[in-house]
Amino acid sequence: MASYRFLNLNTYKGKYLDKIIHFVKQQQFDLVHLQEVSGGEISQNPAGDDFGTVSQQLWLQGKLASAMGLKKDPKAYFGNATFFNQKRLKLLDTKILRLSPYLELADYDHRRIEDDSRCVLILKFEAGNHRLVALNTHLAWGPRPDDKPYKLKQARVLIDYLKRLKQPFILSGDFNLTPDTQIVQAFDEIARNISLEYGATNTLNPHLHRAKSLFPPGLFVDFVYASREIQVKAFEVKPADLSDHYPSILEFSWKA
Repeated sequence: MASYRFLNLNTYKGKYLDKIIHFVKQQQFDLVHLQEVSGGEISQNPAGDDFGTVSQQLWLQGKLASAMGLKKDPKAYFGNATFFNQKRLKLLDTKILRLSPYLELADYDHRRIEDDSRCVLILKFEAGNHRLVALNTHLAWGPRPDDKPYKLKQARVLIDYLKRLKQPFILSGDFNLTPDTQIVQAFDEIARNISLEYGATNTLNPHLHRAKSLFPPGLFVDFVYASREIQVKAFEVKPADLSDHYPSILEFSWKA
């Protein structure tokens, strides 16, 4: 049975976007989930449009879900983007699940973290004789990667959605939480935590991450989940200097 290559990565608001694009081209991914995809004053990409830059330079088709913008800058956005090989994955439907209402900020750098808006970009595909739902999210941040009421409130929206989902799925993203939290353990009850199964212990890049006090050993905050119908061929968290997070790479197919 044919297998597919998948990438999940928090892009650090496009700071090293040229390296990410080169990496995706080199690795020949079929499905790519990116978080912290940004535009306007929020982006650290000189072009000021992460999604546009990736779309222009890759052969992959893309969809963008913006969770936040800026009142003073109509070009500003902050969200998730999914790119896919349309020769192997036929797009059937696109949906944005909002974990909290879309937010237009007065000032990105001086906002209240608890007010941050988040969303899930959900794409439904036909892949040969199979169906796949790809869920790309970036859960609420906090000074510490632990359970907080505002994090639980947002995560509950996604957890409830997954419980109703009948099709095979892959869920991934920067959860800003560690595996011992109640929120992550709630996801563990719904699907296979592939990152945990394959022994991931750190998904942050010590070379580029600003919080040097975290290293060693770093933190495990980026997750890849798969429903029971998905067959995992290989998985790794690759130590590559593409962002302040390391890329998570999955090779998968469907169980016979």
